[in-house]
Amino acid sequence: MTASKNLYPEYPCSRNAPLNCDLLTQTVQEIKGAKFCLGCGFPATLPLPSEIKGQRGTYQLTSFLGARGMGRLYAGKQLQDARPVVIKEYLLPNRCFNVEETLKIKETFKQVGAIDFADAKSQNFRLINGWEAIADETGERCYLILQTPPLDRTLSKYLREHPAMNAKQVRDVLNQVLQTLEFLHAQTVRISPRQPTQKLIHGNLSLDSIEIEIQTDREFYIYLCDLELWENLFIPPRLNQANSGDVKSDLAALGLVASYLWAGATTYPATGQPLCPGTDESWSQSDLGLKQFIHRLVGLETPFEDAETARQALLQLPTAESNNNVTRSNLADGKTQKWQPKWPIAGGLALLLLAGGILWYLLKPQPEASQATEFRLWYKLLNSFTDVSGLPVGKFTYTGEQNGSWSAALIVKPEGDSLLKDLLNHPKVDSEANFVYEPIASPNLEQSSQPLQSLIAGKHHFAITSFTPGITDVLVKKQIANDGLLVYVAFSKQASNLPKALKGQISIEQLRQIYTGKLTNWKQLGGVNLPIKPYAPSEVE
Repeated sequence: MTASKNLYPEYPCSRNAPLNCDLLTQTVQEIKGAKFCLGCGFPATLPLPSEIKGQRGTYQLTSFLGARGMGRLYAGKQLQDARPVVIKEYLLPNRCFNVEETLKIKETFKQVGAIDFADAKSQNFRLINGWEAIADETGERCYLILQTPPLDRTLSKYLREHPAMNAKQVRDVLNQVLQTLEFLHAQTVRISPRQPTQKLIHGNLSLDSIEIEIQTDREFYIYLCDLELWENLFIPPRLNQANSGDVKSDLAALGLVASYLWAGATTYPATGQPLCPGTDESWSQSDLGLKQFIHRLVGLETPFEDAETARQALLQLPTAESNNNVTRSNLADGKTQKWQPKWPIAGGLALLLLAGGILWYLLKPQPEASQATEFRLWYKLLNSFTDVSGLPVGKFTYTGEQNGSWSAALIVKPEGDSLLKDLLNHPKVDSEANFVYEPIASPNLEQSSQPLQSLIAGKHHFAITSFTPGITDVLVKKQIANDGLLVYVAFSKQASNLPKALKGQISIEQLRQIYTGKLTNWKQLGGVNLPIKPYAPSEVE
């Protein structure tokens, strides 16, 4: 998983990283026993030194290491023998998971979080596996006990601190990871007694799930961690989770990791766009054999069938000095193919999604299996409405809460004197697509949303709403934006300029006291003697 996207939008973290937010750290430091972040309400880190009891022992937390993947890491020890351990804490925050979902995830996690491999030599394959999986029976947390020293250096962190790897180093990384994948793919696992065994894959391979232990300037060891098998359990269910990976998707992910390490970056410096292995500027020309090998991993050329085949091909590659004189036809096993990414590019503007008519597709009932392919083109970030292509032809009516956030957004003037509502009515002059907004009063969102009822009844093509509990299985839902509040202090006469008196700053705690009536005069905040008149949005949400 990437850290750039907030997987918990129900918790509006100002840093977009609730698992590892400095405001959360500050809350824990300033308020002893804090249970949640004062900024967004996300569950706080565990106090030190907490103890966690499992079937194999009791573990004590000694320090907080940070976040990785879908959880938070702590250094600790097993109390019986003082053996060092790393404890990974996973969260099931109650705004994201209901009681039934939480119970089901906990039971599954206890079964798959710590796997006993049949191969007794598994420790030789540099796979960081759980020693014990523990579920907090009454809380919203699960713990994975790892009997490994805290390496605290993912390849992502390595890339931030070091220059690009040379070709030999990249080959060493590939060799070690392929050896681990070869072992991993030979294992089988049973998720539950009622399900058949399935081949074990990593499914979550990235710079953030690969650890590096540096021995010397020329020697290092690579370890894999955070398998999809248990990591993906903690992705909030409202998100569209990708299908389980397979052997070839593991190899493709490894190819991307190798390209990032060789280029020394994950994006193009000039544009900020993700690095694409299919462009020549992404690559060093020092080792053409390695370049083509990575092409085969990611699928630009004939892909490898499995990790064993890939590793044998890697070991048989000629050295960089000799293979640069070999033609591509002698190295290739197949024709070059156009690279087709297997995942959508995350992100996009809500307004552009609407302008393109995408919500008509998103909220129209349809088979879920085709969604990933159908929506792929709509995740791209575009500069303006005129850049949106493929608009459907016709007149589409959509709805929302009459006094809701979307109704408020439509009266904004993003371009000149035109309201957003008018711009979205006919977003492209060369397209026969019209979007007409028909808001409906929804007085009690805690119980039902009238726009959603209208959509289910077939009166509108799609709806934009903040009332997610009312979206049933008969509808397809897709998040298009995060709601937020902007707080500001209005200017006044020069003699009593409030922002100047406040030095341009006002804290969350002061705002809380203003809106709860504890602060009633600006003089209490160091300003002039004027009564405070707080205003708040009138939207029903």
